[in-house]
Amino acid sequence: MNNPCKLRYCILGTGVWGSRVKNILLKMDREVNTIEINRGAINSDYVKKLTARLENYSSKCDVLWIAIPPIMQYDISLIATKLGYHQIFEKPWLVSRNKTNSLISLMKEYKLTASVHYQYCYMGKLPGFAEKISDSQAKLKMRGEFTTSRGDRLGVSHLDNLGSHLVSIWLYYFPHIDNLYLETNYNSQNKRNIQIYDKENNLVDSLDFLFNNEHLVQKYILDFEASIVDNKQFKLDMVFASNVKDKIDKLRNV
Repeated sequence: MNNPCKLRYCILGTGVWGSRVKNILLKMDREVNTIEINRGAINSDYVKKLTARLENYSSKCDVLWIAIPPIMQYDISLIATKLGYHQIFEKPWLVSRNKTNSLISLMKEYKLTASVHYQYCYMGKLPGFAEKISDSQAKLKMRGEFTTSRGDRLGVSHLDNLGSHLVSIWLYYFPHIDNLYLETNYNSQNKRNIQIYDKENNLVDSLDFLFNNEHLVQKYILDFEASIVDNKQFKLDMVFASNVKDKIDKLRNV
């Protein structure tokens, strides 16, 4: 690393989100390279060819930000790890627990940090909101809504895509609440909120985050970088991502 306080990035994907991440990183005065991806051509042969392109940037970049649909996540991570990249994946993480564990073991060997980008965990109101809820002794329920007027852009279910935001909030702040209910959907009214109920279904408290002007991505980036610089475990690591996936799978099968 040339500057341990400002990591260098390579963004895989130049779509809407990849471009947004690039602009954010540039405004944070980070070095950024991009690799354009043909989304329709992503398969095992394409990923093999991608290796050479990633090798070209491995000496110039510290972090690979995978801003493409969740296709071939395991294969891309395996290549990136062997090339020495720290990694940030856009949600959802869809790799099995066993394969994720094998990646985690390899990353430990290479002393690398990887994470899925759950930016809503960085909302400023959440710690205080969660602290109030944790003081309650009643058996609680959490209901989360995350619906969007947009259609599916990733080729994955709305539960996997939008639900991962809600489950990440639950897992980070409210794991003591056993009863979790989600409402997610595409092509619907825009809603983003969490509601806490007691055992009689009385509303205890709620938090609406549809209109949130915080710089959540920037907060996430600074925290991710600090964990690398300080050689500390990142809270939203791949174990966390795998736990999010497992919870969504359980909710899907209820």
